Amino acid sequence: MRQDRLITLAPQNVHMMGENGRIIDRFLYHRATSDKARHHIYLEAENALMFPYDDRLNNGSGVWQGEFWGKWMLTAALAAEYTRSEELRDFIHRAALRVCATARVDGYIGTYENDSAMLENPAAADWQAGCNWSVWCRKYTLWGLLEAYRLSADPAVLRAARGMVDHLMASLQRQHLALGQTGCVVGFASCSILKPLLLLYRYTEEARYLAFAREICGAWEEDPQTPPAILYHALRGEPVHTWYPNPQSWAKAYEMTSCLEGILEMYRVTGEEKYLRAVVLVWEQLRRHEKNAIRSVGFIDKYNRGADRVNCMSEPCDAIHWCRLCLDLLRITGEAKYAVEYADVFYNALLASTTPEGDWGPCRMRSSYRHIYAWEQSEFYLNHCCVNNLGRAFVDTASFAVMQDASRQEIFVHLYDAGQYHLVDARGERVLVTIRGHFLDTGTATVAVKVEGADAVKVHLLFPEWGPATQVRRNGAVLPGGVPGEYLRAEADGGAITEFQFDFDMHPRLVPATGNAYIGDESLAETDERFVYFGGGNDIPEFAAYHTPRRSVFWGPLLLARDLRLGDRMEAMFGESGIAQESTCEIVPEGKAPGFHHVYRVTLLDRALRPCTLKMCDFSSAGQTYDPATSAFTIYV
Repeated sequence: MRQDRLITLAPQNVHMMGENGRIIDRFLYHRATSDKARHHIYLEAENALMFPYDDRLNNGSGVWQGEFWGKWMLTAALAAEYTRSEELRDFIHRAALRVCATARVDGYIGTYENDSAMLENPAAADWQAGCNWSVWCRKYTLWGLLEAYRLSADPAVLRAARGMVDHLMASLQRQHLALGQTGCVVGFASCSILKPLLLLYRYTEEARYLAFAREICGAWEEDPQTPPAILYHALRGEPVHTWYPNPQSWAKAYEMTSCLEGILEMYRVTGEEKYLRAVVLVWEQLRRHEKNAIRSVGFIDKYNRGADRVNCMSEPCDAIHWCRLCLDLLRITGEAKYAVEYADVFYNALLASTTPEGDWGPCRMRSSYRHIYAWEQSEFYLNHCCVNNLGRAFVDTASFAVMQDASRQEIFVHLYDAGQYHLVDARGERVLVTIRGHFLDTGTATVAVKVEGADAVKVHLLFPEWGPATQVRRNGAVLPGGVPGEYLRAEADGGAITEFQFDFDMHPRLVPATGNAYIGDESLAETDERFVYFGGGNDIPEFAAYHTPRRSVFWGPLLLARDLRLGDRMEAMFGESGIAQESTCEIVPEGKAPGFHHVYRVTLLDRALRPCTLKMCDFSSAGQTYDPATSAFTIYV
């Protein structure tokens, strides 16, 4: 077993405050801790396991009702710890036992009535119509049971989890199938069971589970002719969209990223460097080719040159799993670049993944015009794949804000939102990290480190990549040596409170769009027309689509947006840019406004070099009315 270099704090020992902390609190209340969450939202998800009929839907190919229970449990388990709710912890245990009771004699627990149905329907009109999500759903049920076991240590729950995997292995053997042949999108969905499978191995130390994991990974390395061959292509440093033709048909982003999380778990369990090397290499390729304009990854849940598209659309699950992958790589390697990337996604795409009320969210986020409200899925109305996924990501973020090294001798600070973080050092002495201030509005924050023990503690402060002139003072004295995107190393005195005062360089940035507007590139133009402009609930009128390169405005880590509610006009937002290429940018924060977390007065130069003043908001607030009359926005000027 390989030990991580950094560890996150237990959720019960962290609490993010301020505006972003309130966003997290609201979401966890509505989706996990409230009466409605436990007695309505949860029960809809549980009923799919009590009365399985997933495979009667979608012309008999099946849908994914079965993922919702596990995703709800993954959020609820962390929410129970984060909110210190013994009531929710007990609810999770009882819920897990009810699901355990649905196990058939052979161990099967699932939402497909036919437990042998695991293959796509080749006669279907397209991959979505022919998809089979049986193993994908079981993945989440297995993982939910393992989280319930982590909280309860009830052997009955672990026994049911083992029975599920034993049944799956026996079923594959009986049908002479490899796991990658099942499910859909070149086996990504089914093979993403790799991570919870390895968690089960950690709990049981049963060699057959590790052997099954090796079989999954082996297929990804040995046969490059059969998609997806993740390890084969990743180890050769190839961009994902070049692995096979037509990536829009197979390069499913969040399922693939889930598989990468499993490969990292394989590295932890076996210590074999090739697994870590493969994920590091593919992460670099994804960061280069798929980081899109709204700071998420991919293009409509596909790894298909997301960085080359001005008209961006992204699924919240893509941002959520990209953050999880960054967090895993940060834990394993301790390298600051993964923390920089996590923070960039959190402040923009992740925060845009929930409604202002905190009870729902979009299923597609756009760079302009309107986000798409999450529709009902799989004949369910209270559960949704992205919405159910988000709560866990929010608690992960609170735990990411302040971390420790594995020896508990050093502290790593990654976010500067207000919050409190309780740590214990290697000698068992308590350390309290308190972060004060509202840096997204004022540009200042203070990190106070109270060390109860007599010995000093090393502190690593993530120096903002976006603010090279940021000044940091230690108890009033300037702390030199800050390198953007790296850790600034310092010490907190023993037996005292040491304060680090930040004066952030929040200079406004006018950044060219990541895309090249794909002029003359038919492959990009075709998918853009098909998936962004027309059809599938994704319609966007022609006037609101951009065909030439544009620029975005950033304030510190925040991507800003224009919004109809701030007095902008449709023809101004979506017409030809009137901003000069040589334009400078000045920003004055105006604080909060109804419906917005942050509002700014932005002054640019027009083509005649005259001042042009706009009101802009943080991207996560833009378009969040989901009302056609008021929800139009754009990130471009």
